[in-house]
Amino acid sequence: MSVFPVQNDFTHGEIDPRLKARPDLALFNKSATKMRNVVVTPTGGARRRFGTKYISRKTVASMPGREFMLASFEYDDVTKYLLIFSNLKLEIYKNDVLIKTIVTTYAGSLFINNEVKFTKTQNALICFNKDVPPMLLTRSNTDELTWSFAALSIKNYPAYDFAQDYDGATFTISTDLELGFHYLESNIPVFRAAHSGGIFIGVGLSEVVENGIGKITHYYSATKVGIWVKQKFGAQSMNGADCYLGETAWNSSRGWPISGTFYEGRLAIGGCKALPATVFMSVSNDVLNFDIGVGDDSDSIQYTMSSDDINTIRYVVSDRSFQVFTTNGEYVSPQSESTALTPGNTSFRKQTNNGSENVIPLILDNQTFYIRKGGKSIMSFVFDNDRGSYQSTTASIFSPHLIRNPIDGAVLQGSTEDEANYLFYVNSEGSLAVFQSMAEQSISAWTLVTTGTAFNDLDNITTDGLFRAIANVGADIYFIITRTVDGIDFQYLEKLDWSVYTDCSITTTATARVVSGLSHLEGKDIQIVADGYVFEENKVNGGVLTLEDDATDVTIGLKYTPLITPNSVNIMSQQGSTLYTKKRLIRIFIDYYESLGIYINDNLIPYQTFGDLLDLPPEVKTDVYEYVNITDWSLREEIQITQKDPLPMQIIGIGYEIEVL
Repeated sequence: MSVFPVQNDFTHGEIDPRLKARPDLALFNKSATKMRNVVVTPTGGARRRFGTKYISRKTVASMPGREFMLASFEYDDVTKYLLIFSNLKLEIYKNDVLIKTIVTTYAGSLFINNEVKFTKTQNALICFNKDVPPMLLTRSNTDELTWSFAALSIKNYPAYDFAQDYDGATFTISTDLELGFHYLESNIPVFRAAHSGGIFIGVGLSEVVENGIGKITHYYSATKVGIWVKQKFGAQSMNGADCYLGETAWNSSRGWPISGTFYEGRLAIGGCKALPATVFMSVSNDVLNFDIGVGDDSDSIQYTMSSDDINTIRYVVSDRSFQVFTTNGEYVSPQSESTALTPGNTSFRKQTNNGSENVIPLILDNQTFYIRKGGKSIMSFVFDNDRGSYQSTTASIFSPHLIRNPIDGAVLQGSTEDEANYLFYVNSEGSLAVFQSMAEQSISAWTLVTTGTAFNDLDNITTDGLFRAIANVGADIYFIITRTVDGIDFQYLEKLDWSVYTDCSITTTATARVVSGLSHLEGKDIQIVADGYVFEENKVNGGVLTLEDDATDVTIGLKYTPLITPNSVNIMSQQGSTLYTKKRLIRIFIDYYESLGIYINDNLIPYQTFGDLLDLPPEVKTDVYEYVNITDWSLREEIQITQKDPLPMQIIGIGYEIEVL
């Protein structure tokens, strides 16, 4: 009996090999066994992935390729810069050209485990590290070659009572209890230099004004400080048990902020070295001022999340709510759409208990994606209207084998070349997991990208380079990739490019037969497309390449191989599933769109036919190819769709004629 099943939907990407026996799942006929070096399109097809454009070669790797951090700097809606942090250095690129190098305080080792984090707003980027004061990067308004990278000038630091050692003290304020400067003395030594910039709170004037508040401005000795009274005290002498004495929460001995973001006109700090579970928010619309104030709605906010577990804040995220990702759970600060966060209404409630890795969460498709503790899953954190709370669901539940301890990530939200939304996660072993998400179309597809030839299993990867870091600058995606040239590891800066089909590519439009400036590809086997023709693969020697003939438009780069292996066909008959029934393929129909050079089971689909002009480069074709290939009887038939040359490929459907016993 012959049957004619069709697959025209890859919207669930590559699924885990352990799902081969689950044709009962609706996604089985919308996925594939392997999708390598391809991406899923919004229409449900699968296309050859992007190539990369070579930008520059960085210093020789002194550590395992992770001593870099990429970030973007947006001066305005049009002017954007790529930032490359490395050992004690910051390089600034504009339009893929290095324009400025700045000295920094960050050792390269800090970037290996993402120990430097940042937040950005227009014309400013703030960097955080628990052992270094927050640093501010700005650009001159008149000269784009004039930049400043200096310690953030915080007006007032938040305060915290670390010692709690003054219950037995008696505090005395100067005889004048009016606002302004006064001396504060203690009958026992309780003051430390770190109290300068801190806060003293004591008995207020009445029940209406419960607290007197003074900012500590000077440290004189262990028994005497100077304070600036902001809210009047109700007594000159107070028992320590009725007071609060806080030193600055951030300082050289206690450490500095861990992470940050901007939210509702405030700079929000997620944890610091001494208080890793505390959120600090600046005065509203005064982002460098963390003064405790007197409790007004616009005053700063300080909140420590209580938990049975030890919580360290990894990242804080500004979205429809304020989200906090910690080592042991995910929190939000609940509020109505019409009410802003204030000192009086701030609270944080745990939503889920997964915990996250130290990799930046990414927002895409109205979801916040984060890496679950352990590095084996990508989680989607999204508000559930029915439950009235946020829920975490496993976005990689059907493709866990492609998530291999991610170390970096970035988002691409459509572009002029491609309308799809993509998440990119750099896996620790150097591959790139790509997620195409479009919730309204039920698209959630994972595929895997490597920088070399095709491979059949994740433990036998053949690569020409390892992905190490990633960042988006507007609609552009940049990578740091480790490549080996003449036995030496280098870090390459490369840019995602949908118009090329090789990696580490360069394109020249000067008419020539000899192409120079290729030292970054020295000794490499490379692929060549010249004036629309695919030339024979060649090797760079002495930084130059000699072509077969003169050419004007030449693209040269490293080969990578796309691979699509559809799932085995399962047919539901009156007798039941044919999953474990022997079958054989009679014909295969490959429905392709604007493609060239497609191979099916190592057989080339012809892309030149009688009547084509042979003196012109071949044009992309849209067609259905019928491949007759009577196979032996088997339980799981398998076909492979791939390419050998750097050409466009998009598969929009696969049909079969199958004979079933």
